[in-house]
Amino acid sequence: MPILMSEALDVRIRHRIYSEILMALRDQLSRAANLNGAIIPLLGPTRVGKSDLLLDLVDEDTGFAPRASASLLRRQPIVLGAVPPKPNERELYRAMLLAMGFDCGKKERTSIVRDRVIAAISREGVAVLVLDECNHCVEPGANLSARSAADHFKTIVDATGITLVLAGLPNFQRIVDGNEQFRDRAMRSLIFEPYSWSLERDREGFVAAMNGIFALLREASVETDFADQDIARRLFAVCGGRVGLALRILKAVGAGKPVSKLTMQEIAAAAAACCQDRHMVSAAFSSPPPGDDVLSRSYVNVMQEAGLSVLPNNVHEYAAVRGLRA
Repeated sequence: MPILMSEALDVRIRHRIYSEILMALRDQLSRAANLNGAIIPLLGPTRVGKSDLLLDLVDEDTGFAPRASASLLRRQPIVLGAVPPKPNERELYRAMLLAMGFDCGKKERTSIVRDRVIAAISREGVAVLVLDECNHCVEPGANLSARSAADHFKTIVDATGITLVLAGLPNFQRIVDGNEQFRDRAMRSLIFEPYSWSLERDREGFVAAMNGIFALLREASVETDFADQDIARRLFAVCGGRVGLALRILKAVGAGKPVSKLTMQEIAAAAAACCQDRHMVSAAFSSPPPGDDVLSRSYVNVMQEAGLSVLPNNVHEYAAVRGLRA
């Protein structure tokens, strides 16, 4: 029976790097519970899987105890929200309120909204407040300085003893590095990187993630016309090692119509529709399959666009690093 790809793949793929970062985050949270206030940055390129990981963290039975001051009726040991684009000081605090299920009036002053956040954290017993999209605080158009954003985060930690998990693109590290007092409250930044094809363990991890996706589709009676190893290589070229982007492309197959057979041609069409780099899409789905140089260039491009350093593992990555710098 034909199925919608977006429904068949409405899943979170717990691949190796994803699981390792989630485990590291749990470990940091366990340590932070004894520090009376801490900040944990979780950073990585777009479409690498950070948002799914945060949902997993909040959904699972984490074992975080509500703060002792929580009422018996409402206990929210861990909550999740997001910083809006172009935030100002008030919107930053409002994002924290929304994460706890509250809101504020349009005319409420920033100081009042801040005090409401502090009171709600105490009343609700929130031990961990997770904010996604924190990179909006340092991007063009933000209506507060990086130093001001750091001060507001620091204020909440100092006033409540809460642990803040601040997730976003790697450019958020500028806030960490640019404020000594913020940095002293921050634990080691966790970097969620894509897979590198040149590393055997990474290559196996990416292929295993793709194999898991295709196994799921076959269980749903979706036929395929390709070898898994071959399509994994092509998807890597398009995604630069990001499982989240590969999953997004596969969800777009069929253009919203049910499918009973998944073909390479349809995956190529979905990739062309979802990705800006048409030259990379063309190289990925050409015949023969893309070489290691193409895969290395894709990975290095993702890393460098995210502002992450690359230590080349082979001649292809070295050439890609030099080529992209030129």
